[in-house]
Amino acid sequence: MNELRRTVRSRPVVSFFLLSVGVSWSLWGLQLVVPYQPFVSFGLGFVFYLFGFVPHFGPLFAAVVLVWLAGGDLRSWASQIGRWRVAPYWYGFALLLPLLCSVGVVIASALLINAPWQNPFRTAPGYAPVFISFVITAFGLEAGFRGFALPRLQRRFNALVASVVLGVAWAVWSLPQLLFPGSVLSTFSMFVYVPAVIVFSVLLTYIYNSTNGSVLVATVLSAGIQTGLATSSTPILAMQLVTLAVWTVPALWVANFYGEERLAERLPPTENHIDLLDE
Repeated sequence: MNELRRTVRSRPVVSFFLLSVGVSWSLWGLQLVVPYQPFVSFGLGFVFYLFGFVPHFGPLFAAVVLVWLAGGDLRSWASQIGRWRVAPYWYGFALLLPLLCSVGVVIASALLINAPWQNPFRTAPGYAPVFISFVITAFGLEAGFRGFALPRLQRRFNALVASVVLGVAWAVWSLPQLLFPGSVLSTFSMFVYVPAVIVFSVLLTYIYNSTNGSVLVATVLSAGIQTGLATSSTPILAMQLVTLAVWTVPALWVANFYGEERLAERLPPTENHIDLLDE
């Protein structure tokens, strides 16, 4: 047990990634092999649907286990999740950026590749339930990736490098979702998806650092990003590239305006539980 604690304390990010992948991939794999029809036959289709949320909480589970194993302060770590007292405009940013980018994707697709014009505001009300479901899954994701891994990476690297590293890790963690027929990610080319996740990671680092480590606000932005992808999900590679290009614009602006060291006006947040974990 002591050896395990030492490993976690000396390699917290690697430990987090391996445990997150192990838990989430195992649960996604179980979903692939367990048939859906028996659940429907017994009127339990909703149980199968609800189980689809569980793998997304692998990063949250991994973070809790690692903080506990290392003898860290779970209360300090958990306080990030409920940190809601931030300037109201950050909530506006988290909600409006995905909407603006979705509109930008529609306009750019129509202008650049002659895609059929679709009014995003006409269908927007129908995506409210989708957004709520993504808030649930994004909570499990962000509590681990932003709430646990990002502060530790920023102790070793600048904010931009930390975002890229975390983006690659996030893309690898979510790869099984590309295999699920009908899922949002199943239509995306891996060559577009991986750089897109890195772009999203930069934007999430920006809002996390700017709000002094609010996982709650990062969760809202993450859910908005995923909802935006759901609205523009398509197997057409040209449209996927347009989506990537549109989302890259605000990420480049953040990196250029604030600089790669912080990706925000303020210094990256330092939580008490980090000092207890990292030696």
